Amino acid sequence: MLSNDLQRKHLDAFGKSGGYTGATRWYQMWLENTFAPDEVGYEGVEITQASLFVVPKEPAASAEQQRHMLASWTPNLTTVHVDSGHWVHLERASETNKAIEEFLRGLQYLTPTM
Repeated sequence: MLSNDLQRKHLDAFGKSGGYTGATRWYQMWLENTFAPDEVGYEGVEITQASLFVVPKEPAASAEQQRHMLASWTPNLTTVHVDSGHWVHLERASETNKAIEEFLRGLQYLTPTM
């Protein structure tokens, strides 16, 4: 559940005319199978470094679909499921931060300095 302050900040940012245009454009392109012109030529690119995907537990089918899509070009993908809605980093900031910290600690070339 978002706090009243966070809801106010969200409405300040997105409650304007066209406020969701950028945020929803990616989904529209994905559904229509169209891509931005600057992505042409990158179809076979792989991100080989370790990558983290923090995703809501539900709906599980959506999370799995996104994970599968990302895994096709990010072979070293770690997925962490968090009990939240769509805005994981806002709704469960401490759990998201914990997932990031644990992911970074698990990388061989980093050692904790605590």
